[in-house]
Amino acid sequence: MHAARFLFFTIAVVGLVACNEPLANRAAAPLTRTEQLTQIGSCPAHATLVVATEGDLENALQVAAPGDTIAVSGTIAVDQPELDVATNNLTITCASPGSGLAVASGAAPSRLLVVLAAGVTVQGLALDARGTTSGAYLAFFDGTDAFASNEHFIGNHVTCGAVDEACVYFALEGAPGVIAASNVIINGGVGRGIHLEGVAGGAVTRNTVIGADTGFGGIVISGGGGIGVDNDTVRGAWTIAMLVNQAADAVTIEQSAFSGGSFATIRLVDLTNFLFRGNTVTCTAICFEMFGSAGARVLGNRVTATGAITGIDVEPHNALVTDGTTVDDNTVQALSPSGILGEGGIHVSTGAGLTVTNNIVLGPWVNSMALTFLNGSTVEGNRLIGSAGAGIAFTTDTATLPITFTGDTVKNNVIAAWSSAGISIQSACRNFLAGNVAEGRGPVDVLLTATTGANRVVASARSVVDQGAVDCDGDGITDPNVIGR
Repeated sequence: MHAARFLFFTIAVVGLVACNEPLANRAAAPLTRTEQLTQIGSCPAHATLVVATEGDLENALQVAAPGDTIAVSGTIAVDQPELDVATNNLTITCASPGSGLAVASGAAPSRLLVVLAAGVTVQGLALDARGTTSGAYLAFFDGTDAFASNEHFIGNHVTCGAVDEACVYFALEGAPGVIAASNVIINGGVGRGIHLEGVAGGAVTRNTVIGADTGFGGIVISGGGGIGVDNDTVRGAWTIAMLVNQAADAVTIEQSAFSGGSFATIRLVDLTNFLFRGNTVTCTAICFEMFGSAGARVLGNRVTATGAITGIDVEPHNALVTDGTTVDDNTVQALSPSGILGEGGIHVSTGAGLTVTNNIVLGPWVNSMALTFLNGSTVEGNRLIGSAGAGIAFTTDTATLPITFTGDTVKNNVIAAWSSAGISIQSACRNFLAGNVAEGRGPVDVLLTATTGANRVVASARSVVDQGAVDCDGDGITDPNVIGR
């Protein structure tokens, strides 16, 4: 991706007027049967305190002791600015399915619940936060007045309206522990569905996060680390369905389904020890982009694009490169013409020691695979079928260096039904190509342009065009490519 596309994504905090417009009038698909069952939740057989009014709940929050369970009976209308939970190890849950909190008529609380204590569980509640100014739930740590950590948010059904913050927000500033599991979250504003900020360890699992209006991000993880995201579904009118940024460490995203994303479905920035495995991505803009995340692993995912800009895109950011990244065993399919100049079904750029192996790229991408500024990397065992341009294109961005590929190995790839060239090589010296099978409808199987030299090509292709005329070592003598069978 180009630098201009990196601009824009700072989360602005601006005041929006709260709105009670029914979300039924917003553009969101209905809940599936699984989601409906999730929203029902479960209620405990016994509770320490049962409350039915806001006054009862406020009093219970003041008198409850650590380990107590407060059960909400029916729907409590919240008129206060917020209900603070300041006692450790409380459970706040339902007395009967469907019980929970909503905004009182004419009121405009900041949030329904604000957790300031450690070890609090909020479970099985219906939280209707339409009419709040900030969202439904906040767990907050500052080490002075707020000490939230090891929080559990499980089996709740949450609806948020026109707010620009997070519907469910964990702002822990390095404090440990979040479990957000089996929730249904419907966001009707421009903010975020679930946001973990500065969380040190936790799990986001089996949630359904739906954008009913143009929200910023479905699931957002900012900083922190040690967070596992798995078996979640994010869909609807998000700008970005899944965003991880601010140098988050050891985040894993697995077995989840992401769709929507008017800008990008998946956006990942400056991560370490990152894993993205076994996910399904459905997209119409940028499907998956990862910036400056050396050593990341992108494994076994399914990406389906319609008119998208790029499929899997791995790029540098500022001084952070993509060294050691692995892109393996993914299927990337374009259902209609997709991609822009310099991109492709898979695009990897600017790094050393990358591994791009065993992927399947299907359909009319501008290029099935686009490679830029690589050194000592391996591209092997991929099946690339149906490109509108090249099967594998070297240096499809404008080269800012005379030579942008050195010491790379491209072997045992199967390339079929391309339109321009099976493998198009530019700005490349001392690379090795062998065992590639090109079966295309274009005029050239392998093209080495005039900006190549000292490459060794063991060709099983029908036609190799060698225009190489580069002095790779600067001794004033052209270094020819070596073509053999």
